[in-house]
Amino acid sequence: RKIFTKHKRTIAQDSLDFICDWTLCHTFYVQYLCNQLFAKGKTEIDLNHVKETSAEVLQLLENGFYQYRNLLSEFQWKVLRAVSKSGQLYHPNSNDFIKGNNFGTPSSVNRALEALVEKEMIFYNAAVDKPYYETYNKFLMRWMQGN
Repeated sequence: RKIFTKHKRTIAQDSLDFICDWTLCHTFYVQYLCNQLFAKGKTEIDLNHVKETSAEVLQLLENGFYQYRNLLSEFQWKVLRAVSKSGQLYHPNSNDFIKGNNFGTPSSVNRALEALVEKEMIFYNAAVDKPYYETYNKFLMRWMQGN
């Protein structure tokens, strides 16, 4: 808000809340989205502007996301999509996750998760009380959640 105000621009609180929620407060993604908003030159930024710009960012990056798809096996892509849709995946071997996504066996999911972690498509956060998997790229995650 200070940066926008410094440059004689206003941004609504609900817009800031959306930005923080949508980017999960990851600095790079917050700054990227705010930079795109700032570059539009609007002096008053509301929630509609932020949502429109968010969609534009995903559209701009879409070709790269399809490149990821070409680099992964079909099953890895499906697991990445399922992790993205869940936001944070705590129980990858649960019946709900396996059967809900038609993944077959837990071992195949585990192999895909290992490969995705190795490729840095998914992050495994083991440094918390309840470890979980999440998609590294938050824009990719939001794109997959919408598709």
